[in-house]
Amino acid sequence: MRWPSVWYGKTDDDAVIDLPPLLSLLRQMPPAPVYGGIVRYSSLNASTLDGDCFSPGANGAVWVRQKGKQAAKCAALEGPMPYVEGPLEILSADVAQYLSIRAWPDPRQRCHFEDLYIGRAIASHPKLTLVNLDTLIGRKDVWDPRNGHWVGADSLLAHWVRSQAAFDTVSRTFEARRGLLSASSLQLRCGRWADTFELLPSFGCCHEWSICEPLTPTLRKRGARRR
Repeated sequence: MRWPSVWYGKTDDDAVIDLPPLLSLLRQMPPAPVYGGIVRYSSLNASTLDGDCFSPGANGAVWVRQKGKQAAKCAALEGPMPYVEGPLEILSADVAQYLSIRAWPDPRQRCHFEDLYIGRAIASHPKLTLVNLDTLIGRKDVWDPRNGHWVGADSLLAHWVRSQAAFDTVSRTFEARRGLLSASSLQLRCGRWADTFELLPSFGCCHEWSICEPLTPTLRKRGARRR
């Protein structure tokens, strides 16, 4: 690797990450190999490299493929497979190396499906730990441009930050609540994925993977009604 490290990350250009709690989270991570972030699920058209049959959860990914309105179409695609959304993607060094020799530029690729391409390449890994941070950071802290304020302030990541005013507000809030995200709130519960997800054999990958999720979701779960 050009820049040797224990962990590698990727984020969006409209995301702001609070680094101290991120470092605390990394200290809670299981032994490598690790692929983590806000996990979503989709299938891929191997001819066009377009993603389709999306689901925010693993059970939904199987349902869409087997019983949804476009089940026949979905069944013909490659998948379903897990991937991590762009606001925060975390890879241990060995997974980054694994990815670097399997993800190649292709003229059919579209930036809209960039995260799915990464997930597709990693999906062939024989045995890693998928760290799903959805309840910790998924769709929690976002800048609301209509009302001009930040919705949330209980995560280590703010998304949709697209102006200087938004950045300043997010930065001040991160500083004001410093220490709220304690090490205990970032602890992970881990286990063999097949033991907790009985439909995993419906996936074309990941059968020997483990999965980790936050032990106690921070303050509120994804999908809670926003003010």
